[in-house]
Amino acid sequence: MTAKDIESILWLIPAIPLAASLINGLLSILFLRSKTKQSLSSGQLAVRGATSAIGIVSIVSALVISIICLSFLLSQPAPAEPAEHAAVPTATQQVGQASEASGAKLAAPALPAEGTTEPENLRRIEVQKVYTWIPSGDFQINFGFLIDPLTAMMLVVVTTISLLVHIFSTGYMKEDNGYHRFFTYLPFFTFSMIMLVMANNFLLLYVFWEAVGLSSYLLIGFWFSKKYDWGRLLPPVANVKAFVVNRIGDFGFGLGIMWIFVTMLGTVGSDYATKHNISNVWDRLNYANVFGAFNEAIQANALSGTVLTLICLLLFMGAMGKSAQVPLHVWLPDAMAGPTPVSALIHAATMVTAGVYMVGRVSPLFSHTTEAMLVISIIGIVTAFFGSTVGCTQKDIKAVMAYSTVSQLGYMFFALGVFGWVAAFFHLMTHAFFKGLLFLGCGSVIHANEETIHHGFHTIQHNAQDWANKRFPNDPQRAEMVAFELYEAAEHAIEYGVDKNSKNELFRAGLDPQSMDYMGNLGKGMKLTAISMSFGAAALAGIPFTAGFWSKDEILGVTFSRGAENGFDYVIYAFGIIAALLTAFYSFRMIFSVFFGKEFRLPAAMNTLAYEGMRRKAAELDIANFKPEEIVNFVDGYNPANVEHAHSHAHGEAEHAHSHGPLAPLAVVENPLNMSLPLVFLAFMSIAAGYVGLPTALVGENGNLFEKFLDGSFGTALGVKPLPAEDAQTTTILLVFSGLVAIAGVAIAYIMYHRNRATLPLLAGKIAGPLYAFSKNKWYWDEAYNLMVVQAGLLTMRGLAMFDKYVIDGAVNGVAWLTKQSARQLRKVQTGFVGNYAFYMALGLVLIVALFYVTNGIKF
Repeated sequence: MTAKDIESILWLIPAIPLAASLINGLLSILFLRSKTKQSLSSGQLAVRGATSAIGIVSIVSALVISIICLSFLLSQPAPAEPAEHAAVPTATQQVGQASEASGAKLAAPALPAEGTTEPENLRRIEVQKVYTWIPSGDFQINFGFLIDPLTAMMLVVVTTISLLVHIFSTGYMKEDNGYHRFFTYLPFFTFSMIMLVMANNFLLLYVFWEAVGLSSYLLIGFWFSKKYDWGRLLPPVANVKAFVVNRIGDFGFGLGIMWIFVTMLGTVGSDYATKHNISNVWDRLNYANVFGAFNEAIQANALSGTVLTLICLLLFMGAMGKSAQVPLHVWLPDAMAGPTPVSALIHAATMVTAGVYMVGRVSPLFSHTTEAMLVISIIGIVTAFFGSTVGCTQKDIKAVMAYSTVSQLGYMFFALGVFGWVAAFFHLMTHAFFKGLLFLGCGSVIHANEETIHHGFHTIQHNAQDWANKRFPNDPQRAEMVAFELYEAAEHAIEYGVDKNSKNELFRAGLDPQSMDYMGNLGKGMKLTAISMSFGAAALAGIPFTAGFWSKDEILGVTFSRGAENGFDYVIYAFGIIAALLTAFYSFRMIFSVFFGKEFRLPAAMNTLAYEGMRRKAAELDIANFKPEEIVNFVDGYNPANVEHAHSHAHGEAEHAHSHGPLAPLAVVENPLNMSLPLVFLAFMSIAAGYVGLPTALVGENGNLFEKFLDGSFGTALGVKPLPAEDAQTTTILLVFSGLVAIAGVAIAYIMYHRNRATLPLLAGKIAGPLYAFSKNKWYWDEAYNLMVVQAGLLTMRGLAMFDKYVIDGAVNGVAWLTKQSARQLRKVQTGFVGNYAFYMALGLVLIVALFYVTNGIKF
């Protein structure tokens, strides 16, 4: 296969998912609009099922073509390196140094001498014009594609994770009335991310940067009719929050691109366009042209360092919003309001990785400004530390993973900030696999819990009717009414709680299927999910020989090597190690809380709520001697040999009652294969993916396949290379230390949440006191935004409303009032007597004559 063959099929990678989205949307409108699953005919059910099949086939096709492109690039020789490479300053090298008056200092790496040409890069395929968007003579805006190792890697990661999410969703969303709509949005999300990574110019990058945001908005708010979510933001609110926060970052991103365009329209771009015969103005926004023009301007001292730094910081604002970096991280945890497969796609391979990809793609600009790189490294390490501290105290299983993503993205960004380009993208790739696994695993657990709860509802409904028939044998109408009322009361209590003012969280909020407080021992019924998620947690924790171990240590190793030049990078490394310890702790805190333990705590919580709800309803219905345990017992179930006691002890409350319900104890079961097999594949990749990027110091340059393949995508064109890896001895020491840190985190989690779950977590919370509250409340970022932005905005709004009412409207109304009052006074002189009028006329004449004499200086 030749480069021409690759060029001819590139357009299919985004086109097929887009076509699938359009076809599914059309099918939904024509056949499935506003239809619940129960109301569909057999033909409509077939169409409904076809939407998922179309989506899956489209992603399989895109994945196959992406693999073909990746294979072609792998078969090509690596680009020849420039003769000389300058050592890259660290991101912190200029801390404490004053910038020159003319602007910030630039890191100016060695470039090929003028008049020479770079060797041809056979691992780079660029199609300048796939489609002309706006044709107008010489003024044309073209869609173009760029395929290089970075793009090819991203395409395979995006389409692989998307395919697994599509397959998993066929089970997870099976009963959802919006099934067809979901499989309309999902391929469009994938299409948007594919276009973002394939774009060859800044304009196309921005268009699909926003398309990715639109897709996430639609999917986060997918359950727009949801009325209650156990204290979390409802989907229609969460997607607006994500949209608004991202607009802040995108505002800066858009300004950065506009500044680049203005610069390219000026002398910098015009000189480059003339030299390289670029006639179309919009072609100046192509990556290659922008990077080339800026390089030449930097070498000729024709571009201010301050300008370049500000441009890069504005671009990074977009990355902060899209990739949830502090302080623009607040949207991502609330994005959990969408279906869990959406969370997996957002967190593993699409929206949040877009910011990392953008900074890597624009590395030829970022590499020239150490000030911008310093900002990136500081924001990254603060975010990594923040996310890891918050993940330690969350009870919602998806919230733990959400803050984990925030933290891991922080790792990627501080790696970028210390010029560890390859390390950042190595971690991006491994993170996509193990975070996709963990989120889909969370979805599997939540789905199983919800199925268990729904099974419990059916049991209550059936048993309540049987009980009522026996209690009121001569009054079938009352029996039916009582059974229905008791069932409704129990269901409402389980879903929403029984007392909104109660100090007991269970009574106040109801039974949250995402809360780890009500899980435990799920590994007994969900062995495949438990084993798979344990692999994912091990990779996230950085347990030795997992993918996450190799990629995270690569980041820490690069950071440590930078510390040899500047001590501040040792500070970044130290906080990275602390975050790694906390990551290992919260990863296995989740595993031990969910899959281990002596009992599954959800049935006991269901008993507590159902009993309380039915008791209160029985009192309203004036049913004497009502015993809810005669209807149902979810803990002990029906056991002829032992029916004496049933125990309900959620949150320390114990109740003892006789059990006579015809029910086996509630227990979760493994989900079907379409939900389990994606977990198995991702578990395998959570181990295997790390072995393409083993440390160069240990295996040599040819052994680190990932770095060897990807390195030319970043600084090669500028002569920028990362610092050499540490020697084998230092690398081994760092690896061992990192592994011991991870094992220590797991050991702490084991002691606290497996051996002593009933006592140690509570004791630790009391000892930590304010620190525990600080972490549990997410460093109070939402409260700070509410106070400084929301409340300040409302106060300003009220002030402006008062100003408008009493000043603006007051002035207008005052003129009307003055006119009205003047008219009333003037009306008094209208007496109707001719003599009065003659007197007024004479008086007026005298005044006019007097005024005439006075103004002309005539004396009487």
